Amino acid sequence: MIEALLFTAIVICGFGLRFVMTRKESIRFRKKPVLTGGEHELFLRLRHALPECLICPHVPVSVLLQPVGASRIRRAALECIAGKKVGYAIFNEKLELLAVVDLDQHGRHSRHAAVRDAYFASAGIQSFRFHAKRMPSQATIRRSVFSRAQGAPAQEPDHSTLDGTATFDFRQPSIPWQNTADAHF
Repeated sequence: MIEALLFTAIVICGFGLRFVMTRKESIRFRKKPVLTGGEHELFLRLRHALPECLICPHVPVSVLLQPVGASRIRRAALECIAGKKVGYAIFNEKLELLAVVDLDQHGRHSRHAAVRDAYFASAGIQSFRFHAKRMPSQATIRRSVFSRAQGAPAQEPDHSTLDGTATFDFRQPSIPWQNTADAHF
């Protein structure tokens, strides 16, 4: 009799455990902000500095660049840009790409950023990189985007911001990366 009760209890526990383990929970989501902190501040500065332009955040690089060449080279180029995004893409009223802007959280250029900037330079697209703690002024943004977009040489940037602190303008390097064997960090 005890063996039958023990067997029944084990079977009932097994079915209960199976029910708990195979129960499907409904998939749930939570709203996520598109831009946070410094990204939002830079977006507002871009929007106010360039009111006639369309500013699109988090645009995939594969939408902005099209590889050229034979199939093997094209496939390799697509693999290089797959899954990568730019912080902001700036378009004119005809939806022509004027520039791409990235917000740099680190104090210096990384190899990956320099290589990606070289991809845009090869396509004739200007790219800017600003440091999160030293945002450019609206006048600096406007001058740099439109002076280069119209083919005129870029003027010296205004290194003052709205709050009076100094800024850095991370310009695209002429050579993507040098001194990789002897890099000092």
